[in-house]
Amino acid sequence: MCIRDRLLEAYTHFITGNHREAFICGWPIIEYHINIIWEELIKKITNKDRRQKLKDPNYVNIDHIIEILCLFDLVNEEEYTQLMKLKRVRNRVVHKLYVPSTEEIKELFDIAYKIVLMRLAQLQ
Repeated sequence: MCIRDRLLEAYTHFITGNHREAFICGWPIIEYHINIIWEELIKKITNKDRRQKLKDPNYVNIDHIIEILCLFDLVNEEEYTQLMKLKRVRNRVVHKLYVPSTEEIKELFDIAYKIVLMRLAQLQ
């Protein structure tokens, strides 16, 4: 499924009142984007063997990746703060059955929408 379709699916859940599903469907767009930036970075600075290790979710997780991207100035402080906030919401949604607020979902959608537009622009 492409990220545009993922965003539409998340939005459909949102407008039908399924806030948990909306967040769960929208979050992978953000992880996808973060992972692309991460893979570009590790491709530049590591060899193939180390790259495999750094792509292994048992070794490095999204929290570590966001921290490192911020250290390399590939994510600015504002983006870092937003991503960490949304990651905490995501963890509560997945692990504690938390129902995110409308504001939390809108914040996720704002970022996801920007990512979709940026990726579509890169195709042209």
